[in-house]
Amino acid sequence: MTLTGLDHYDLLHVPWSSPAFGYVMVVVSGLLAASAAMLAIVAARGRGGASPRTLWSRWLTWAVLAPLFAVVVFSGALPVAALMGIFALQATREWGALTDLPTAHRTLLAIYSVVAVSLALFGTTTLLATIPLLLLTAMLLPVLGANTARGMRDLAFGALGFAYLPLLLSFGVLMVRDIPNGAALLFATGAAVAASDIGAYITGKMFGRRPLAPTLSPNKTVEGLVGNVVGALLAFLALWPTLPGATLPGLVVLAIIVAFGAVLGDLFTSALKREVGVKDAGRLLPGFGGLLDRIDSFIVAVPLIYYVIGLGGLVGIGVAA
Repeated sequence: MTLTGLDHYDLLHVPWSSPAFGYVMVVVSGLLAASAAMLAIVAARGRGGASPRTLWSRWLTWAVLAPLFAVVVFSGALPVAALMGIFALQATREWGALTDLPTAHRTLLAIYSVVAVSLALFGTTTLLATIPLLLLTAMLLPVLGANTARGMRDLAFGALGFAYLPLLLSFGVLMVRDIPNGAALLFATGAAVAASDIGAYITGKMFGRRPLAPTLSPNKTVEGLVGNVVGALLAFLALWPTLPGATLPGLVVLAIIVAFGAVLGDLFTSALKREVGVKDAGRLLPGFGGLLDRIDSFIVAVPLIYYVIGLGGLVGIGVAA
């Protein structure tokens, strides 16, 4: 069974006009129910790490965000751009606070967030061609401010914040724009990231023995990596009917890529938080902390999947129109 959607580059449409949307909502309901059952088991065994209240706060956050994400993703490229822009604005806000950027740099990052996701609607070439211009604009800040104490440091963190957040998040727009059935693929990637994190958490708590990165994230284990891949693969398998042309080997490759991106994104953010001496990037999401704490894996996984799909003929991945 395969479920095909509308043209892959509709700017705006109602989500239920896509046959895949109804199926996705059923899968979301099933995944939420299954994850609730698994969290109940983990909490009952006293291996949850966090308090039961925190665990259920996290689940409730997902119960709200997952259906909302599905509605936006299947509503066209314009709503996706708006969502990626909101993500970028809040994430750069948290980034600016973590790195203690001056107001001018934070304002420029906010402007860049809107500019980047908007340019992504016009394609990869337009988005990437403007990066030198944006960098040249940012270079004016330490020059005009004549800040010899930390001007270059702020420019470096500002440029990294742009590349890491608005630029990478713009690939969510590019995925919907450039890839047939890109909306379904974007949702599947988001679901796989979430399932990867849940799989790693449960596997790590139940079977974890060997620390993966004790300095950056003491709770991550080598055994949890298996949960990363298995969780991501289960999500892709559940959503397989929405990805016509995808093969089983291709889904395995995608699951491994998502697991890699999830771990890399999480550890990268952990490295930043360790350096500045904070536990969470913010307090926006109950049970998680800041938005950056929640989407750090998604930020890395989306561009990786975008490029892997572009090389799909090499690894047996197809997402046919």
